[in-house]
Amino acid sequence: ARSSLIAILPAFALVLVLATISFGGLVRAAITRGEVAASWQQAGADAVIDTVNSSLPVTPAARRALAAVPGVQHLAAITLTAGVRADGTQVAIAAVAPRQYAALIAATPGPRFPAAALARHSGRADGAVPAVATRAAVAALGRGTTALVIGSAGYIVRFRVVAAAPAAPALASRAGPALIVVPNWALHVGGQPPNLMLITGPRLDQGRLRAVAARLVPGGSVTFRSAALAGLARAPLPHGAYVAYAVGAAVAAGFGIAVLLVWLLLSAGSRDAALARLAAMGLSARQGSWLMLAETLPEIVVAIAAGTGCAWALASLVGPDLSLAAFTGSGAGVQVRASPAAMALAAAALLFVAVATLAGQAIVTSR
Repeated sequence: ARSSLIAILPAFALVLVLATISFGGLVRAAITRGEVAASWQQAGADAVIDTVNSSLPVTPAARRALAAVPGVQHLAAITLTAGVRADGTQVAIAAVAPRQYAALIAATPGPRFPAAALARHSGRADGAVPAVATRAAVAALGRGTTALVIGSAGYIVRFRVVAAAPAAPALASRAGPALIVVPNWALHVGGQPPNLMLITGPRLDQGRLRAVAARLVPGGSVTFRSAALAGLARAPLPHGAYVAYAVGAAVAAGFGIAVLLVWLLLSAGSRDAALARLAAMGLSARQGSWLMLAETLPEIVVAIAAGTGCAWALASLVGPDLSLAAFTGSGAGVQVRASPAAMALAAAALLFVAVATLAGQAIVTSR
């Protein structure tokens, strides 16, 4: 009965404020996801150690030392070489430990690697070695048994493509589109040690990893996915977008808090009188505070819910047609989708300001 129409306009203002903050946060989160995906496409792992130019081979002891670096969760040693067929067709060959390589790929956003296809029983009675090939390699070699001359060693190994899978970005960038992944037990890799190390781990000790690599494989290059991600985020266009969204969100949040405070202050007089009457009737300050919250918060909660719903509708309606490829640094598009956590954070902030203001008014009035 004591509510007035003056609360209608502030409610609509809060709806607009929350929609602006939430949608801006959704767009920024989409750009961030696109940059993370682009960094995985560039690096292929959290850390990549290329030992082609190293003066020392990667020994089992070196692999154990690298695996013991704090933060390392998965490590895969890969021997990259080439195979040439009698007709001159050439493909790249990656010799891996199937289980270790599959575990590492599973820790990345890429498609899973079919490690079971490289089991020893996957070969045929003719002694052909199972191989997982890219589409380009399947087109070059076909599905039958193929004999390839391995690298500079000159020995011949018979392969049969048993499965098709895309190459990991770290391999594709070095080997090209035509690549077959084979088990290292099938090749004479003793004469050619691993020349590529892929490492995953969200909290790698980069300084320690770089120092261990410099000591055990001097001359090898170490690259980190975090460096690629930082480079994408520092690019002028994404950085400018982040600044613009941050300023816009700050301005909208400031107006939202101001509107909320004005809304509460305009009705403060009637609440003061009500609290005084309630105190004279014997209610404690705590009971009066709860009553004021129960009276005022429903309108604020409805406004917050409406603003969150508008942001959700914007993400659903505009998101599929909004291209953010220019912001991701790789040209890869990313979809804007609703994020309950981001929208709930903005709503919770306004709700906290409202509760704090009402509680403060109740405390001051009671004294």
